[in-house]
Amino acid sequence: MAKLVTHTPFFTLPTQEFQHELLNKIDRQEIIRVISDHPVLIDLWKNESDGLHIHLVNYHAQKQEIKLKIPDNSIITVISPEQQEHEMHITSDTATLELDLYSICLLKINKEFK
Repeated sequence: MAKLVTHTPFFTLPTQEFQHELLNKIDRQEIIRVISDHPVLIDLWKNESDGLHIHLVNYHAQKQEIKLKIPDNSIITVISPEQQEHEMHITSDTATLELDLYSICLLKINKEFK
């Protein structure tokens, strides 16, 4: 799937050095993002009633372990076809998840510990 996009004249990747420079700058900011070995689509939106929704879609042929960078002291509820619903209390800035096909994460910042 990725080759259909990346092997066209309309798509070019920056040099490895520039990629690492960008990732290092992003790491120092509180930006929600995915760290994975294989492609993962991340889609975010905020809902007034139940916080931030994070949709994750795995574009790899097998399930993979991913890291989700989120704000410290968050409560994340992971909803997926495999494990239905699972709540995690995150005290660092990274949640590690098994992503098979897709998951929906509901994120709430736990202000009580900030």
